[in-house]
Amino acid sequence: MGRGVLSSSAYNNLDFSLIKVTPLHDQIQLELRAEAFNIYNAKILGVPGTTIGTSSAGFVNSIMSTPRQLQMAAKITF
Repeated sequence: MGRGVLSSSAYNNLDFSLIKVTPLHDQIQLELRAEAFNIYNAKILGVPGTTIGTSSAGFVNSIMSTPRQLQMAAKITF
């Protein structure tokens, strides 16, 4: 085997957010927010085991990415 044979793939991730600000009164505003992290829910595999002679050599035993996360929030500013 040559050098760099046991390497991991590139890490690509897409996050997205929507924000809506609505005035409620003269000096009162409502902010609504929706956010999504890792929108495609892509699994990014970890680095393969590099210790030759063990059972984990060349096998991927972990995941580098986090699962999709969604969050929503509301904020009143006065």
